[in-house]
Amino acid sequence: MNCSDTDPLWIDWLYGELPAEERAALEAHRAECSRCRAAGRRLLATRGALDELAASTPRSLVRPGPTRVRPRRRTAAGIAAVLLALGGWSLAAWLWQRPDDALRKVARPQATAPREPSAAALADLTERLQSLEEMNQLLAGEIERLDESQARRDTDWHRALAGQSSDLSKRLDRIDRNLQALFQAELETTQ
Repeated sequence: MNCSDTDPLWIDWLYGELPAEERAALEAHRAECSRCRAAGRRLLATRGALDELAASTPRSLVRPGPTRVRPRRRTAAGIAAVLLALGGWSLAAWLWQRPDDALRKVARPQATAPREPSAAALADLTERLQSLEEMNQLLAGEIERLDESQARRDTDWHRALAGQSSDLSKRLDRIDRNLQALFQAELETTQ
């Protein structure tokens, strides 16, 4: 175990919820690593200070937790939401039917013709496109290099496996011959 392996384990360790195997590994690492020993001491000191603070805080200053909403309040809130939605819908329908042109323009905005991009914006977009194409070529080259590397590793692995398979086959043949010789010798001694 190294220091980076210990990072996700500290909170569980602090509250005694770490499984025995991981706790033993963490404790063994702490025994060897001064950085992690110090981190453990700091965590224990911080937890102790927080526990003392919680114990010394008067109950009148502690905010109570959330209370359960009563079913009647939930029903009233639901009815209020429905009424609010109906009111908004009615207002929108009333505004839509008004003869005032200003209200209709707000309710139904006119479509505008698309603007032509400026030369600077086009140049910027062209530059970004070229940059993306260069990155794409670099990534394609890197992927090809990784594929070749993987193919070499696969070939090496297959060679090693074939060598082991051949070696295993020779051993099995030798065991088979020895068993046949033992069997033959056993037959000769029983006759």
